[in-house]
Amino acid sequence: MQIILNKISKKFITSEYSSLVFVSFALSICNLYILKMKREKIFFRPNLYALVTGASSGMGREYLFQLTQMGYNVIAVSNQKEALEDAVNEAIGSFRIDKNQKIVPLYIDLSQLDAYKEIIDFTKNFEIEVLINNAGVMICRPLTLHSEEEITRLISLHDHTTVQLSKYFSKIMVDRGEGYIMNISSLAAWLQYPVISIYSASKVFIKSFTRSLRCELYGSGVKVTTAYFGAVDTPLYPLSQKYRKIARRLGIMISAEKASKVALKALFKGKANVMPGFINRLFRPILPIIPKRVLNFAFRKAPKSIYF
Repeated sequence: MQIILNKISKKFITSEYSSLVFVSFALSICNLYILKMKREKIFFRPNLYALVTGASSGMGREYLFQLTQMGYNVIAVSNQKEALEDAVNEAIGSFRIDKNQKIVPLYIDLSQLDAYKEIIDFTKNFEIEVLINNAGVMICRPLTLHSEEEITRLISLHDHTTVQLSKYFSKIMVDRGEGYIMNISSLAAWLQYPVISIYSASKVFIKSFTRSLRCELYGSGVKVTTAYFGAVDTPLYPLSQKYRKIARRLGIMISAEKASKVALKALFKGKANVMPGFINRLFRPILPIIPKRVLNFAFRKAPKSIYF
């Protein structure tokens, strides 16, 4: 009888121990999942908004989708009204994690000198935690073929509007003790090449400005990141699908989804800089030291069909 009782007792203890181990393991998994969700902000934050400029296409569209999926309310800004409405509808239909999440379209041409004031007025009753200054254009042709309006538009969009929005929202974020700002520079910031003189110079400005801003806000709770993209598969580059596929296979061009995921991850980790794409990081030290004579020769031989 004693032997039987001992066996039952051992079985019960073993069973109870196994249950405790299982419960402990399950709780550990749950805690890790919760920590992961908190780290990646995958939960609905009803009072907090992300502001994304250039949200109707390309990288901006991906930022809109991913920030929505992370639980943010999003104010999506663009000058392309129909494309913006399509992007907002897709975010609501496919990426919202809570029915109370708000995705707000804001139709503004940010290349206008006073456009930033419209955003400031519009967002006065919103608590902006994330600012993504993404809107941009690219002109690829010699300076003598630029119109005065194109030059003003590009510099205003890339630099003037970015500075004004960064200035306004960084002060609010500092007062709150938390916030995230990402400004978009480019691999072109290291490429003083023919036909992209204005574009690359505008990205050099963003590189310098954002680095300075990060130093100013260090320790305030506001994270500032500069993103340097090379070739990303977006409408910014007027390439056919054939050449896009070739570029992506060679690793020269990466998808907007991948690039935006890497950039957002860096932003929320508080990194100073992010440059998605191995090829970009590999060639960044090499491209700036190509001799001017070689660049000039390539410029003279290049067909005008590459201009846009």
